[in-house]
Amino acid sequence: MATFRKASAKGGALAFGLLLIGCAGASPGPGSLEGKVANARIWPAEASMFVRNTAGPRRCLQTANTFFVVNDDQSIIFMNDGRFYLNRLQSRCEGVLIDGFTRGAGFGRQQICSGMAITLDDQFGGNPNAQCHLGSFEPLEVVGPDEAGEKIVLNEGETLRRPR
Repeated sequence: MATFRKASAKGGALAFGLLLIGCAGASPGPGSLEGKVANARIWPAEASMFVRNTAGPRRCLQTANTFFVVNDDQSIIFMNDGRFYLNRLQSRCEGVLIDGFTRGAGFGRQQICSGMAITLDDQFGGNPNAQCHLGSFEPLEVVGPDEAGEKIVLNEGETLRRPR
């Protein structure tokens, strides 16, 4: 009986150790930019200035590990597995709420693609909410204010966002 307890205790400790290792490798650390976006209520300032990446646009994104912030009534910034994308909506999304909040990009789907309609909060909190049609997902790179290139600045010139 004592041998069984020792074996199960060792097995339990081993299983617990493996669980901790698996959890540590499964998600980004809280100090990483990906972790800051994923865990922030307000989109972090460190991820607010971008330049276009040279890679071609993507048509679809998986919604697992995907977060977004509404940039303006014509575009949304997405973060998918640590990579950033600009989605220029197919047409102006009238009345969409631009508040700087980080939101999960589930939309009730496993993936979102160019041409799909998504429902976003409107600035008046009424129904129906803003219906927006996605464009392609243009890859972006985070940059600092001193770096060269044509910058895309999150919520630049918008007055509806909440302060950081």
